[in-house]
Amino acid sequence: MRYKFWLIRLILFVGFYVPYFYAQPHFTCTLINDSLTAPNVYEFDIYMVSNDTSTIELAGINFGFLYNTQVQDTGTITVSWVPKSSELTNISQLPRNFKATIGKKDSSNVGIIIIGPRIPPGHGNGSIISIKGLGTKIGRLRLSNSINFTSAQMNIEWNFLKTKGLYPTTITAYINKLNTSVTSLGTYESKLVNPVLK
Repeated sequence: MRYKFWLIRLILFVGFYVPYFYAQPHFTCTLINDSLTAPNVYEFDIYMVSNDTSTIELAGINFGFLYNTQVQDTGTITVSWVPKSSELTNISQLPRNFKATIGKKDSSNVGIIIIGPRIPPGHGNGSIISIKGLGTKIGRLRLSNSINFTSAQMNIEWNFLKTKGLYPTTITAYINKLNTSVTSLGTYESKLVNPVLK
């Protein structure tokens, strides 16, 4: 009976004990500070903040955003970062594979902004995400139309779907030195004003 008692205690201990290096980081990503900087240029900031007291070492990021194609009329959208707008400590992590295209959501055509990832730098070389305020500014995204925008709202939305031509936002971090998906541990907010672009 005594051995059975200790065996049960050991099983419970092992079952509920979570080592520090398996701690799951929680964070918030925020879209904010949008503005029409020219008749054909719309910009907004992307921030990431750690919600834990422990630091988050970023491994990789890529973004998928939905937008309202009516804003571009017959124009073509190009995507870029505003130069020197990123606060990442390792700027080589800033994704640079851009594309604006069309996908389908709920059987309707939607615009999709694709910002593809770069090769993760390896544990110890990733940017550390701040725990203060809005956190670390990933960068200020610039959407430029080949003609002036029409009188419509951009309606930027986070996207996590990967069907029918859509491209998901995904984030990885180094946990126990391993590049680990943490997308589902994040909260994704939009504080965009979303003005009529005219």
